[in-house]
Amino acid sequence: MDRPAHLIVLAAAVLSACGENPAIRQAKKAVTAAMRDPESARFTDVRMCGRSNVVTGKVNGRNAFGGYTGAQDFYFGEGGVAFQGSPDMAESQRWIRLSAMCTSADNQAADKAR
Repeated sequence: MDRPAHLIVLAAAVLSACGENPAIRQAKKAVTAAMRDPESARFTDVRMCGRSNVVTGKVNGRNAFGGYTGAQDFYFGEGGVAFQGSPDMAESQRWIRLSAMCTSADNQAADKAR
């Protein structure tokens, strides 16, 4: 990539982060810190769960062989991140709590919207 293209990509990244919710920024930071290759993180569908402090989304990243693994669901809340299908018991328990909190918050928000 030539120099002007680098600057355009950098400017777009900076501008897109300016309006981002602080909780979402914190969630992305925690998710990337837990990854094998943090710079390869590609986020999609990242959002706040209703009016809670829980963030959910999908992240794709490179594995040890350099290939992308496919989008993996995550939740962030209670000061930690939980990935779907984690073999770690504490992380699995956090997943259950956060997914329940997210579902509840989404349902409450939908009820208020009606």
